[in-house]
Amino acid sequence: MQYRVVQIKGTGNFPCPEVVGKYKAVPLLNDTLSMRGLVNHIYRHNGSFGKAVYACVMQEIVDCLVELICEGTPVKLDGLGTFRPTFDCKVAASEEDFSAQENIIGMHIRLYPEQTKEAENLSSRQLLNKVALKKSDLVKPTDLNGGDEPDEP
Repeated sequence: MQYRVVQIKGTGNFPCPEVVGKYKAVPLLNDTLSMRGLVNHIYRHNGSFGKAVYACVMQEIVDCLVELICEGTPVKLDGLGTFRPTFDCKVAASEEDFSAQENIIGMHIRLYPEQTKEAENLSSRQLLNKVALKKSDLVKPTDLNGGDEPDEP
């Protein structure tokens, strides 16, 4: 994976003024792989079935994962991790003042990486051990957000 070293810039309501002006690494990302691209990638690894079979299975996984998450059921994919729902909330002064309609303003699907001894540990430090890092001087405009981390959607 290629990376670039950038200077941290404090913009807006930057929460950590003590790191402004210091340097950090940011990954240079390839283009995002679509589901079709992932199906093609899987097919090249193991072409035992037609691409349509892989595409159907993957679409069913996505549909069921979203359905279960929306019901409040975490979904564990062995070897990858557990997908869980989380909320974005406005705080309320008391439980009585809390209203789902007013205080829950968004929902996310979060992936908590696998960290069991039986499976391949995908914690941040273990995952880093799988990566061959290479410093790059190439930068695409979409790779960096003024040196700061991209905002979460």
